[in-house]
Amino acid sequence: MARAGEFLQECFIRLAKELRPNSDAEVLRQTAHQFLAERDGRWSPPLPSCLSLVVNDRLLAPAENQRLRKGDVVTLDLSASFEGWWADSAVVLPVGPIDASTGRLIRSAR
Repeated sequence: MARAGEFLQECFIRLAKELRPNSDAEVLRQTAHQFLAERDGRWSPPLPSCLSLVVNDRLLAPAENQRLRKGDVVTLDLSASFEGWWADSAVVLPVGPIDASTGRLIRSAR
């Protein structure tokens, strides 16, 4: 079970590299799916994606795309199976530099 959690952590590290102004939600979904495919990870087939995204306070629909802007706060919720174990985890990350109050908000979500 711990290895499945580590697997998600590795995916979050890759996703964090894509979080920059002008990147978009579809790139993040494709990056997550590519990561799973490269490592024989899986997600639940009825779901259209292994990754759910919230940009600021708005949950994006699975087929919805949105460009990210400097200062956005993005929640990445990832669910996947690895080596027979399921893991689900979420992280809250900024897009580019953020102000002090946004930094406090993100730290309080940990």
